[in-house]
Amino acid sequence: MKTIIFSCSERQDNLSMKASKAVANYLPGAEIIDLRDYHLNVIGTADENTNQNFQQLAGKFKEAQQIIFVSPEYNWGLSPSAKNVIDYLSFQSDIWSGKVFMCFGCSVGRGGRLPIIELWKTLNKIISLSHAISIVSPYHIEITANLLSENAEFIESFKKTADGVFANHKAIAEKFLQS
Repeated sequence: MKTIIFSCSERQDNLSMKASKAVANYLPGAEIIDLRDYHLNVIGTADENTNQNFQQLAGKFKEAQQIIFVSPEYNWGLSPSAKNVIDYLSFQSDIWSGKVFMCFGCSVGRGGRLPIIELWKTLNKIISLSHAISIVSPYHIEITANLLSENAEFIESFKKTADGVFANHKAIAEKFLQS
């Protein structure tokens, strides 16, 4: 199963990338995609470079069967960069079918839940409007800085929770993709 983990922050040394690496430990062979590598303008202001970069990114999404979003929480919501990418991708109807999505929210404080809720809502709406057959996993983790070690792994006291979340998600993904 081709899996991508999409780190949705444009900040240098961001928590989303560290969290993406921790998530990758549970998804062998997953490719981490760093939003910072694509330099996308705000939708509606695209130039030629943005269009080329977007096509490369869209290609990664088209190839994947499982897409994991890891978004920082900015002012109690989804990162504007993540929303911008989803808006770009929403016009590509061939991206949305036959996928299993999973959402993670990151916060240096106590948050992380609101980006998950916004991602979940937005992804489900796009799936519905594009008449795609896909699923957004009900399993998620609110990742705060204190749950990650210096080596970008979940800390020992949190691993049992993460093990359960990923085991349940894996069961859903396998069942959905087999049908």
